[in-house]
Amino acid sequence: MNFISETIHFEFNRRTYWTRITVKSDSGKQSTILVCALQNFISDHYRISAAAAQNDAEKFFREIVFPDTEREFGESDLNQKVYYKIYAATPEGQKNGLEFLQQEVTP
Repeated sequence: MNFISETIHFEFNRRTYWTRITVKSDSGKQSTILVCALQNFISDHYRISAAAAQNDAEKFFREIVFPDTEREFGESDLNQKVYYKIYAATPEGQKNGLEFLQQEVTP
């Protein structure tokens, strides 16, 4: 399978980094994964006392998000058109992240 990620964006009002990953199989199936990570989640992960910056987010997506996605996503997952993956420390953060991806990001 081929995983193609787009630019990592920052949604200022929600303090959230996000990207879109397109997954294509050798058989021609395609799916989209929308991923977001809350800024404070990234700061906590790297034990940064200040808000995570763009370079911290890029490192987090490169080291954590992209490898996790490639490891977890299988051929059978291509039966669904869109998947959501949220990195947040609290249930409220998970809920807000999912709401953001579903309502404000176009697959």
